[in-house]
Amino acid sequence: MPGPAPKPAHLRRRRNAPVYEWIKLTETYAGPIPELPSGTRWTKGTRSWWATIWRTAMATQWDEGDVPALVELALLRQRLMAGDCRLAAAVEKRAAAFGLSPKGRRDLRWIITEKDAERAGVPDEQPVVRLRAVDPELAKVTRSPTTSSRSIT
Repeated sequence: MPGPAPKPAHLRRRRNAPVYEWIKLTETYAGPIPELPSGTRWTKGTRSWWATIWRTAMATQWDEGDVPALVELALLRQRLMAGDCRLAAAVEKRAAAFGLSPKGRRDLRWIITEKDAERAGVPDEQPVVRLRAVDPELAKVTRSPTTSSRSIT
């Protein structure tokens, strides 16, 4: 007996994830750098890091709503640099969420340099190289008499 009939076209759902395009970030952020909030004694290293991240191409993708989370990241990073090693995973995770690491940029599908494209496995604009047939005499698939698995000879 045959199985059930397929669902009508308007009720069908895709099961595979959609493929999103890569975003090429070519320009660095040239806007004003938000101030770190007062009330915390910011180290020179943290202030330098803050100024550096705001002059990257990733900063072009951030908006005002991201600033509080970036300030929190700066605070966590400052505590990590002071020796609180328990914060390393949290700093790494939050930095990746803002594209401040190669993994984070890959997850966000941002490309900045050729190295980012290589790490992420982004295909070049070159033609696709297709596989070619193998000589059947060189790759015979046989069944072993003692096992049910296949072996290549």
